[in-house]
Amino acid sequence: MKYKITVEGISYEGEKYKNVGTAEITESAAFKYGNGKCLIIKLDGQCRDTYDIRYDRTYNQDNEKDYIKKFLENQYCNVNYVNVENCEM
Repeated sequence: MKYKITVEGISYEGEKYKNVGTAEITESAAFKYGNGKCLIIKLDGQCRDTYDIRYDRTYNQDNEKDYIKKFLENQYCNVNYVNVENCEM
């Protein structure tokens, strides 16, 4: 499923930032082992990162929104706010 995300915080240089984009947890033929999942994050329509979450035991298919929120809080520097909501398709 695809989610709209907003990440706000303070950079290492002390500047406030706000990134808006999408996060999607999907299956891939390249990821055959574990749960077969990867997390694709696209911020501000430009930056695209793919994370291998096949063996991440904190991932729960029934609670993807919370997983993405915690992942983003841990991934980005000095995060003050993360919002994850369903995308309207």
